[in-house]
Amino acid sequence: MRSLGLSDSEITKFCEESEWLNFFPPMAMEDLKAFGLGCDWSRSFITTDRNPYFDKFVGVANEEMKDMDKVVKAKRYAI
Repeated sequence: MRSLGLSDSEITKFCEESEWLNFFPPMAMEDLKAFGLGCDWSRSFITTDRNPYFDKFVGVANEEMKDMDKVVKAKRYAI
């Protein structure tokens, strides 16, 4: 985190999970924009307990896709 330019006092704030959600999503969006990704950013949301409506929505959609065999989880061998 120091490589991101954060001071020790700023780093200690990351003991709270909300600090991660405040800090990293905007940074990730800027990185995606730098890659040239074009999308409707007004529709972005975080799927965690912080936003239970969308968290539940994504969970239900994921279960439905699993039931339709659209999501596969398998072993992936790596060296």
